[in-house]
Amino acid sequence: MRSGDINMLKPNSKLAEQQASNRSNKRHDVASDLFTQHEAFGTKNQFTVGIEHEYGLVNAFTGQPVNAFDEVYDDLEPSIQQRCTNEFLGCQIEFATGVHEDVESAAGEVIEIDTELIRVCDRLGLRVLRSGTFPDWKFDPALIHDCERSRRNLQRFGGEVAGLACNSMHVHVQVSRDDAIAVMDRLMCHVPRWVAMSANSPSMYGHGGKFASHRAMVWGREGAITGFPYRFGGSWEAYYYEIARLHSAGLVETQKDAYFMVRPTRFGTIEVRCCDIPVDLQTTIAIAEEIQAAAINAVGDTSPMPSLEQLTEDFGGACRLGRQWLRRGEPSLN
Repeated sequence: MRSGDINMLKPNSKLAEQQASNRSNKRHDVASDLFTQHEAFGTKNQFTVGIEHEYGLVNAFTGQPVNAFDEVYDDLEPSIQQRCTNEFLGCQIEFATGVHEDVESAAGEVIEIDTELIRVCDRLGLRVLRSGTFPDWKFDPALIHDCERSRRNLQRFGGEVAGLACNSMHVHVQVSRDDAIAVMDRLMCHVPRWVAMSANSPSMYGHGGKFASHRAMVWGREGAITGFPYRFGGSWEAYYYEIARLHSAGLVETQKDAYFMVRPTRFGTIEVRCCDIPVDLQTTIAIAEEIQAAAINAVGDTSPMPSLEQLTEDFGGACRLGRQWLRRGEPSLN
């Protein structure tokens, strides 16, 4: 959708009345959400970056997950607390950097956050787990963090909530409003490569498996609300109608509930969310630099893209083989 199409997303009086009537049971007006998201994007490409990391909190001696988010958060320096949010489980903790011109600068902030988190965890008898899943994990409801978000996820996913015990890296790149959806379409083509580069979850539920990234497999199996959505042809209107369709089907309440591997955000960025939390900072930097470069190169690119069927096949290979899949040569990009 170009700027001239924005009126179709403006909440009308009927939608406003519906939103008011639904406020008591916390339903959301998806059209208003999308309008706000669309307006968050600027008119110029800046390609600034931000990085989110999710970590596990485990007992330093047993390696078992510990519901320690509140204790860790309370002991963090105030400047680090401002960059911290909770996850569904109390054995997880998430940090987000600020906005940076380049990945090197963002990596410096990641180091600052990591140093403070390790200091606090050492004092509390905890260890920071950099893994996409908890290697020795048995679901315990006592690990659920007591907050509105967790209660909503429990209602939404039911018995599948154990699969939410996953730690990932998300990379945000700022792009213009007019280029956002086209860049999103293009970045989807690189998802298998970034899954393979970051693969760091070779076991789940206490058992070693046959996948290098169990986390990516979990988040790729929810059908319409995850993985690779339909191609949007660079159009905000097409994206809007897909979210509205999912909302009408009862699959999402807001656009945030669409966990696509790449998606636009309310921050005016395109978010790449397919990666395991990398095993080390060097891998974080390498992937983030590739994502920023791919976003820059995507603007104005009209070359053919691989089919969604090919991408899905490549995604499965990347999840299973990790970096070994890269050595075979990425078929969809050759």
